[in-house]
Amino acid sequence: MSSGVIVFDIETVPDTELGGARRERERGEGDPLPKIPFNRVVLVGAATLSGDGDGYRLETLDVLSGSEPEMLACFWRLAEGKRLVSFNGRRFDLPVLEARSLRHGLAVPWYFRDRELLEGPERHFDLLDFLSNGEPRNRAKLDDYCKLVGLPGKMGVDGSQVADLFASQRVEELSAYCATDVLQTLGLFLRVEKLRGALQPQGYRELLRGVRDEIERRVEERAGLERERLRAFLVQSEPFWAMA
Repeated sequence: MSSGVIVFDIETVPDTELGGARRERERGEGDPLPKIPFNRVVLVGAATLSGDGDGYRLETLDVLSGSEPEMLACFWRLAEGKRLVSFNGRRFDLPVLEARSLRHGLAVPWYFRDRELLEGPERHFDLLDFLSNGEPRNRAKLDDYCKLVGLPGKMGVDGSQVADLFASQRVEELSAYCATDVLQTLGLFLRVEKLRGALQPQGYRELLRGVRDEIERRVEERAGLERERLRAFLVQSEPFWAMA
């Protein structure tokens, strides 16, 4: 059984050392990303929750940065033994994390030992897979689903701007963007858990308020632009956290 939940999201830029500069030639029609191995991880957002269907508590909210191998090793340590929750993680985030861990010679035996088990929603819950019923024609963006449930969605920055923000060393702005995406994925996860009966309606409002208050506490531990952007997220998402 898993011990808690980790909601995660990665930010990547083309790895020019490995051919990321060929991005424009190699990408398919309408595909803005390099091939999986050519995505260099520059940030990993991760929120960990304790508890289960009887209730969740936010334990940590991290945006991992630094050298890529250190970031990846830290993420795998955080994730070990937990239920993974992502939005499109099965097709993008996890394959990138695997490929980049391969590049740096990391060992993640627990993950690969259990990878077949990760196909089930009780070990890795990919919200996009669930909401689209696995049908490509039904797939929509995280921004769309967030707005559907009362979360603000993208707030002035989207994935197409990550490489430019990183190149310009706008670290706080990029970190705030990553943290906000993780928090919106977390909110969407809680709503989906209620939808499918994994969280009961009784006590759901209190659960949301507790998570929201813990987010606010952790936001106040931050500084500068990152704190400002996350405060704005809390203000804009207040209708979501107040909903029964």
